[in-house]
Amino acid sequence: MNATNANKAKRAQTAPSARKSAKKVLDSASTKQKPENRPRVTARLSAEDHELVERAAMIKGFSTVNSFVVSNMVELSKAIVEREERIQLSQRDAELLIDALDRPARDLPKLRRLLN
Repeated sequence: MNATNANKAKRAQTAPSARKSAKKVLDSASTKQKPENRPRVTARLSAEDHELVERAAMIKGFSTVNSFVVSNMVELSKAIVEREERIQLSQRDAELLIDALDRPARDLPKLRRLLN
C-alpha cells in the first residue's frame, strides 16, 4: 500500500467518528438553550420624545436606549410602590397611635355576642 492509499484508508477509518462529533456540535448548537422568554414592554414615542430619550441615555452613559428605559422604569416603579406601601405619620399622630395601642381593650358586649 502506498502513502496515498494509506492516508485514504486512515481518513476512511476516522471519518465516521469525526462526522459524529461534527453532528453532535451541530445538534447541540441547534438545541442550545434560547434566552428565557421574558415579558416585554413596548412603547410608541413621537420623534421628539425618542430623540430626548436617546440624548438622556447617552448623557447618563447607557449603551442602549432600551437599557436606559428599563433601568429608569424599574427604579421609578420601586419608588412608587415603596411610597404607596409606607405609612408616614406626623409626630403627633404617631404618639396618638402608640397611646391607643397601649390602652387596655374596652369590653364591647355587643361585639362579643356577635362573634360568639
